[in-house]
Amino acid sequence: MRVPPNRFGVPLGLAGLATAWHAAGPKLGTPPAVPDAIDILAAVVLLILGWLYAAQGPRRVLADLRDPVLAPFVAVPAITAMMLAAALASVAFAAGRALVVIFLAVTVGIGGWLVGRWIAVDLDQVSVHPGYYLPTVAGGLVGVITLAQVHLHALAEASFGIGLGFGRAEPAYHCEKPAGGAAAGRRNRAGTARPGRGCLVRAGQPRH
Repeated sequence: MRVPPNRFGVPLGLAGLATAWHAAGPKLGTPPAVPDAIDILAAVVLLILGWLYAAQGPRRVLADLRDPVLAPFVAVPAITAMMLAAALASVAFAAGRALVVIFLAVTVGIGGWLVGRWIAVDLDQVSVHPGYYLPTVAGGLVGVITLAQVHLHALAEASFGIGLGFGRAEPAYHCEKPAGGAAAGRRNRAGTARPGRGCLVRAGQPRH
């Protein structure tokens, strides 16, 4: 059975929902059992999907990493695990703290590898989608929240810099590599070519 990496959006959504309930609990008066139960469900779903995905073999994983559409989603399991590790820290602080750092390192590693590949390969802009922010911007900013929860504030500041840096660099990078290759990119920088259809732009900025 084929399990594409974008399926990991399910446990990621559950982990985000649990985080929201944890934050809202003191205001709403909801018992901690509610977000804890969602965290457990997210962990179970993550483990099941992780096992099914890994069972497809390393060749499938490497093929997904090279796929221009699916590659960004390969980092989602590490981002989800980072969020669940922060929740674990509330009951087992040392273990949760160590896992947050480990999964942040995995997320940054995957993000860095993908960015290097995007720079080296002539990326087809038709394949570019908002998911490209997941392994870079989202990974760094989720790292800020989880590292702060385990009292690693210096690392949280560094993670914020990573997320913010990628957030400002990626739209410009993807707009400078339109469909048509390097020659089209040179024309675009000179103002004589339109960005590719898949060009990432900030919200509220029209394409020219």
